[in-house]
Amino acid sequence: MFAELGDNYNALTTVEKDVFKYYLYIQLKTAKEILNNGNNGNDENDIFNGNLLSFLIAASMGYTPQAINSVSSAEDMGRSLQMLYSVQQMIEMIKPFGIELEDWNLDLSKMGSLNPEDEITSELSNWMLDKRPEGGYADLAAIQSTFNQFFTPAAPSVTADAATNKLVGATAAMEYSIDDGKTWTSYDPENAPVFSTYVNVQVRVKENGVRAASPTTTVTFNAPVYIPPMNTNTETRYVDVQGSDGSGLARTPVTRTTDASGKVKDSVTLSSDIAKEAVDKAKAQGGSTVRIAIPDAEDKVSEVSVTIPTAALTQINDGKMSLELSTGDSVVSIPTASLSGFGQDLYFRLVPVKTEDGRVQVETRAKQEKAVQDYAKDESIKIYGRPMQIETNLQSREVSLFLPLKNGLPTDAAERNRIMNHLGVYAEHSDGTKELIQGKVVTMNGMTGIQFTVKKFSTFAIVYADGLNGTQTQTPTAHTPYINGFGTDFRPNAFVTRAQMAAMLARNLPDTTVSAGTTAGSDVKAGHWAMDEILKAKSAGIMGGVSETMFDPEGSVTRAQMAAIAARWMQKGPTTSQGVANPGNGNYSDVSDTHWAADAISYVTSAGIMTGYAGQTFKPDQKLTRAEAVKVLNRLFGRGPLNGATTVTFTDVPATHWAFADIEEAATNHKYTVDAQGAEQIAAQ
Repeated sequence: MFAELGDNYNALTTVEKDVFKYYLYIQLKTAKEILNNGNNGNDENDIFNGNLLSFLIAASMGYTPQAINSVSSAEDMGRSLQMLYSVQQMIEMIKPFGIELEDWNLDLSKMGSLNPEDEITSELSNWMLDKRPEGGYADLAAIQSTFNQFFTPAAPSVTADAATNKLVGATAAMEYSIDDGKTWTSYDPENAPVFSTYVNVQVRVKENGVRAASPTTTVTFNAPVYIPPMNTNTETRYVDVQGSDGSGLARTPVTRTTDASGKVKDSVTLSSDIAKEAVDKAKAQGGSTVRIAIPDAEDKVSEVSVTIPTAALTQINDGKMSLELSTGDSVVSIPTASLSGFGQDLYFRLVPVKTEDGRVQVETRAKQEKAVQDYAKDESIKIYGRPMQIETNLQSREVSLFLPLKNGLPTDAAERNRIMNHLGVYAEHSDGTKELIQGKVVTMNGMTGIQFTVKKFSTFAIVYADGLNGTQTQTPTAHTPYINGFGTDFRPNAFVTRAQMAAMLARNLPDTTVSAGTTAGSDVKAGHWAMDEILKAKSAGIMGGVSETMFDPEGSVTRAQMAAIAARWMQKGPTTSQGVANPGNGNYSDVSDTHWAADAISYVTSAGIMTGYAGQTFKPDQKLTRAEAVKVLNRLFGRGPLNGATTVTFTDVPATHWAFADIEEAATNHKYTVDAQGAEQIAAQ
């Protein structure tokens, strides 16, 4: 008998042995508790008196573990699941008797609502069989994960038919919402709804009492799509939605159409789901820009169309993000203020003038325009780069444009610089007006070009005129470090100390005079390396001590304390914030209105100096690392991050480190220029 039991046990997989052992553990634990309590006359205890060994043998031999990793039919898988659920039921039966048991980390409660005869029970068994990994389920967690996935169906595969304004692929098991999920309506295939043009529809599989509702699929009904001729090719590509530092936030599809003549057009419609994903990640990284990057490496795209539906634009506005559209021929940067209150679908159509004939036509018109002639004789006027035709419904709102100087510039450095000092932008607006705009020469995405601001759109071209002195190449500016490393190491994950924080603040104060009566603290001994910096930070009112007499120079700095320091700097320091502090807690779930730093936290987060974490938390008591500290201080001081740096200064901060650009900014001597986005770009030393 025992030999047979041993053989059966040895044949089990690891997870099956765990289940078997837990089953016996329940029996032993229950029997022990009952014997310890003695026979108190309850019928439930009578069977155990004097018969413990007989009971355990009977229980062990009567328990036939269903081999979840070796069953080969849905019927047997169903029995296996029922056996696992029975262990959970036994635990629930024992709980009222006050018997303490070790945790059983498998919750199959949904089995209790299933009828063995129902189709969904058979579907579950087949699901668990089909999804079982090769080699079987490794542990209870693997079983739990697969079980849970069955009860949370995938987002439905539905599309929008723009010709009929109806859903394609929807079934009676689904429901839809046209108000961003506030209300849901069951989908009736027999009376399929007809949706309005330019509406976003969310679709999901309905909750059915057993299964939860699925994630949503969002489709957009636009104007009927032009059906190209049979000899037109259409393909779908995916491009990056990036943050302000170029990091990938999401991916969005691009429809590329090539007509019979070889003309290539790219079209992008940013969905609200992708917009939300990008905004959430940008906020988590402390960014303020969502950039749709549409490259044209082969230089064959003749037109790019971008549509931001209202729902997607709402996500961007709610996240207080600016929007950027970046192609190989232009960069369109739309600030938050220009997006705010724009209550319709936003579109841009970007058409580079690539032909020589088209360029010559624009140049000829520029030479005839009085606004250009005022700066030069006709023969000196010349178009550089590619003219751009830009159409949009975002009129009378400020937008920043960048046009790269592609080819055509002299190779001689002196002549090249001379030309760049006499460049402007010739604009032919859609309302018939023309003007010459004086922009500035900047570097963006590794390309030199002109950045300028407009409120009207149509055709723009970079023009040279010898009498025009509106653009100047930047003279690199120098930055000195305000934090030091430890030899070849920076120790980015070490907690920043209060002495280090005082030193970094003091090094960025313009007035280093220490007011009379200021003391560092009794625990800051004479000769302490940061004595002078602590005195300066305290005198400026940026930092205080931990008590009237103590500074605690080696103590750490929490996120709440950093917020308080930053708020004082913004109000008293050299870069006083122009914003108004928002009283309250910044809507963080872990910062109450009565928290000592609630107003400071609200102030610095509304100003973009500090950001919270997922789940709307701020983690006020979490200690700040050296890497986190310089990221906050760079924003506070209006420095960096230093883009374009390739030389690694510290061995423990590789170029792939999340704070590499901020640490290089804070800890190295460097020269920089400012690009069209206002970001620092490292300059040649």
